[in-house]
Formats: sequence, C-alpha cells, structure tokens
Amino acid sequence: DFKTKTHKYDLVPLLRLKNIYINEINKWSEDYKISDEYLGIHIRSSDKKPTESVSSLLKYLKKNLPNKKIFLSTDNSNIEILFRETFKGNLLTYKKDIPSEVSGRGIHMWGLDNNDDNYKVKMLKESIYDMWLLSKCKTLFFQGNSSFSQFSKILHSAPQDCYDWQKIVK
Repeated sequence: DFKTKTHKYDLVPLLRLKNIYINEINKWSEDYKISDEYLGIHIRSSDKKPTESVSSLLKYLKKNLPNKKIFLSTDNSNIEILFRETFKGNLLTYKKDIPSEVSGRGIHMWGLDNNDDNYKVKMLKESIYDMWLLSKCKTLFFQGNSSFSQFSKILHSAPQDCYDWQKIVK
C-alpha cells in the first residue's frame, strides 16, 4: 500500500521465489494455458473496495469480451460466485480458502485476527500464487487502488497489456 513510485525494472530483479513455488506456478500456468488464452482480472473487495462497480465491469466484459476466458483473483467469495454465474465455463480461479466473514479487514488479516498461524501461511502462499498467475495472463485488468494488483502489474512482462479496469468501465 505504501510502495514508492518505481519502474518495474527496479523491483523485479530483487524478487525471488523458491524454485519449488516457481515450478508449481509455472506448471499450473502451463496446464491451463493462462499466458496464451486468459484475461487476468483482480478484484479486491474485502478491506479495499473498487472505486467503480463490479456490475459495470461485468457489463463491459459481456459487451466487449463475451467469450474471453477469465482468470479471476479476488478476496471476496461473493464476487467469485457472481463471476461463476456470469461466465460459467470460461472462468478459472486458483483455489483459495476465503473466509465468509472478514469484518472489512481483508483475508490477509483473518489469520491474525483469529490467531491461526496455519491460515496465515496458507493465505500468504495462495496470495503469492495469485499475484504471479495474474502476471502470466496475456492481458491483465488490475485494480488500480490495490497494492496486490499493482504488484501483479509490475511482474507482468507486457505493461502495454495491463489496464486499470476501474478506468475502463467509467
């Protein structure tokens, strides 16, 4: 949330994941061909809310990209359900354990709030996987007011294919 303004090349060389995680992310990405076929969408809606409505995004997608395969990363199970109902067989997510109630603090804080160290570790891993998987999608619709989204954008290899979806749907 407090990242400095930087060019992606300043930060990317400093990021390292263990090979076991890189291999798992790459295998998952290759199995689902997300770099070739998918539009990556991030919607953060627990602690930080989008500045534009998700329904506007859904309308935009249905009008402009009706048959596009979507990889969705979200911290809100209701948004995932909404996307599943709207896009049926064209939606892919990386399975996460999202609590039904996070009291507006975000899923990353749920483990801390509930003194659950196992959940904290699991959520960190799942979040990292989501960030890297979003960055592997051919096109990325990121949420500009989310540091999570910004990080995926920084990791993306083609900045010209990254768009703040909140600006697109205005």
